[in-house]
Amino acid sequence: AQATLTTIKGVGEGSEIQSISTRGDFVAYVDEDGNLGVADYTDPEDSTNFSEKHDGLASCVCLHPEDLTVATGGFDQCVRLWDISSEQVTVSGCARSVEDPSAAKIVNPPFVYTLDFAPGEDSTVVSGHADGRLMCLNSEDYWSWLDCHSYSITA
Repeated sequence: AQATLTTIKGVGEGSEIQSISTRGDFVAYVDEDGNLGVADYTDPEDSTNFSEKHDGLASCVCLHPEDLTVATGGFDQCVRLWDISSEQVTVSGCARSVEDPSAAKIVNPPFVYTLDFAPGEDSTVVSGHADGRLMCLNSEDYWSWLDCHSYSITA
């Protein structure tokens, strides 16, 4: 049997998709312009492009394994939780660069390199940043730990 390649409309015309996340019913993707799109596998031509976006390149995306939440991270150093049904950001948290240059690593700014949902019912997302920090974000609060690693957290 031959597989058919399905084209999913990109979020920004001419914009490159940076990351995708899939689960049995949806595919979510982010692009270099900071946009998020979500498509249903049964009708990939009917994708939802969210009106809000990251300030700059969106670098990673992750669908929640059970509900209609999707998390995104970007070069704006922010993690956002989105509700697919309302097409709105529900929570946002941002890492910030250290202001004192002597205390900062010269390696990378804290853009979001990777993220995933933690087990549990509160939709906590854990993100790894290019400056080696970890951040956790849920609907209640967010926490950030500097110097978890000496270099970028990629997975």
